[in-house]
Amino acid sequence: MSKSTRSHRSRKSKCKKPYKDFPLTAHPSGRWVKKCRKKAFYFGPIGEGAEYEPNWRAALDQFNREWQYILKGEPIPGQEPENQDNPPCTLRELCNEFLATKRNKIESGELSERSYRDYFRTCKLLIDHFGKERAIESLKPLDFEAFRKSLAKKLNPATLGNEITRCRVVFKFAADADLIDKPVKFGQSFDRPSKTSDLAQSSDWRNRRQCLEELADGFRNRSSSASRAWSSSRIPPGKLITRHPRRHCNDQNHPSINRWP
Repeated sequence: MSKSTRSHRSRKSKCKKPYKDFPLTAHPSGRWVKKCRKKAFYFGPIGEGAEYEPNWRAALDQFNREWQYILKGEPIPGQEPENQDNPPCTLRELCNEFLATKRNKIESGELSERSYRDYFRTCKLLIDHFGKERAIESLKPLDFEAFRKSLAKKLNPATLGNEITRCRVVFKFAADADLIDKPVKFGQSFDRPSKTSDLAQSSDWRNRRQCLEELADGFRNRSSSASRAWSSSRIPPGKLITRHPRRHCNDQNHPSINRWP
């Protein structure tokens, strides 16, 4: 048992990095490798002897050119896609298909123009943040967590919750329409804000609540003073008042007339 373990370990690569902060790792297959979202990307052979230094320098140059596109899930310039027959669905294609379907529902009377504008705004937020050529399958929970954080900086809790709900609807459409092979995983952080935490801690919400309370107090004081003035007025004996003089309007064809002082 111990002999097989030693033989297994002896087959592993023991190549050291050229320097401490070298971004690539030696793979047992004899290539430089770097993982992104649990997928391995290779950057050329390691080499031995005189080939070692030229190989790791070439691998580092390739890494610096391609890594920014790998992180975004975008195609690398100058390289053909791995599967040309079935290329990955991009965010631009998803938003176009989704909005076209919603437009058909407007024509059939199943969706309002206001709802369509809300969906359009949500699609625009997704494209502005991730990029229109971002592959949907490359989106991970950490990406949605960063997206939620950016939305929370400029939206109030209620609007934030509505945008998150619409984002989930958009990506659910991708799975239902067979645009992607498996559903998108949002993670636990990409959820609606809780009413007990985010709303209570929002200073903007506290200011709104205070304004509403002051407005309600003003209406209560105003109604009580009006009732006292009405009760103190003298009504001539034998005269029957059927309607309030302020609520009476000679022109009944103008519903927009202001009925309050």
